[in-house]
Amino acid sequence: MKKEKLRINDLSSLTYGKEGEEKYNALVDILGEEVLSNPTYLKNKELIQHGCSSIFEHCHNVALESLKIVARFNIKCDIKSLVRGALLHDYFLYDWHDKKNRLPHHAYKHPLYALSNAKKDFDISKTEANIIASHMFPLCFILPRCKEALIVSFADKISTLKERKLYKKKSKLSK
Repeated sequence: MKKEKLRINDLSSLTYGKEGEEKYNALVDILGEEVLSNPTYLKNKELIQHGCSSIFEHCHNVALESLKIVARFNIKCDIKSLVRGALLHDYFLYDWHDKKNRLPHHAYKHPLYALSNAKKDFDISKTEANIIASHMFPLCFILPRCKEALIVSFADKISTLKERKLYKKKSKLSK
């Protein structure tokens, strides 16, 4: 899907189903190109997030879910920051399942670890910083201060539930 064919600032043309999924994926690829092509970011393909989903897959799913929320409710927002913030929201770069090597208080502090890493590797806007830092609200007490941060926070929870459901389904099939 070429950039010219997508009206990036108008998501009203996006639909559900296979064609809609292709457009959402193309939007994530276009708007998240800098992030998705970064060699350090690509290490997330090797780190498991929820069940059988890698951190890379999870963050991509959150970006897709965020776009679907925006399109479904016709929300006007900074789409590029929304996608980049979603892609970087779990950019903490370690295996949080490994209790010996993970950073302390992962559940509460990983948004700050992710933000620190994102600032090292990318030029992060204030909106993107708030998306990353507040995505675990209300578990963490950093408030979402923009609608993009609220959307990604909801999309993260939706994606996590879907990924865990898929993992449980795969686990049952393998028994």
